[in-house]
Amino acid sequence: MQIIGLPAHENIGNIVQKIDITLKWDKNCAIMYKISRLKGSDNVGYCLVRLTSDDYPEFRRTYSKLVYSIYDKTSMLYFLENKITRQALEKEMRTRSKFKADLESEDREMYFFKRDEETIGFVELSFHKGKCDIVEFFVFERYRGYGTTMWEKTLEVARKRKPSRIELWTPYIGAQIFWSKMGFQIIYINGVKCYRLKMRYS
Repeated sequence: MQIIGLPAHENIGNIVQKIDITLKWDKNCAIMYKISRLKGSDNVGYCLVRLTSDDYPEFRRTYSKLVYSIYDKTSMLYFLENKITRQALEKEMRTRSKFKADLESEDREMYFFKRDEETIGFVELSFHKGKCDIVEFFVFERYRGYGTTMWEKTLEVARKRKPSRIELWTPYIGAQIFWSKMGFQIIYINGVKCYRLKMRYS
């Protein structure tokens, strides 16, 4: 059998085989591309950059992109997260003076999470009496591995102060699932459900 428009030496068996090989190649390339996006390739650098008082405009822009992990991604209410977050942020956006005061505090540290030169997340830490609290933690694009990478970088930063534990509070299901995967244990402080990671140092 010959397909019209194909050279005479080509037959349907050869074509099917070539198509099959091409599809397998495309599929493998797609898988490898996805893995490289999740883990970060050699050409992509991820880092935390500490904020200064000059970063207030970018801080506002960054904070305005925040979407809380209110629901699990399988929830039918997942699409409501953006609207709920926008309403909350309208009341919570820090003024320049409050932003500056927080930066000047020795117990407070804020970082942009960068992919090369692009800001893709934000984290804020508070240190008090040998403990580290995660005040804010978010990435712009979820379910792509960025949150895990940012947490690894955050843990490196927190270790420098040698806290005995890291704690946080979040009422949001999506965030609770994430922190449980990161090894945090559920605790109750004054009847409030929180998450804690005990630190170990060699």
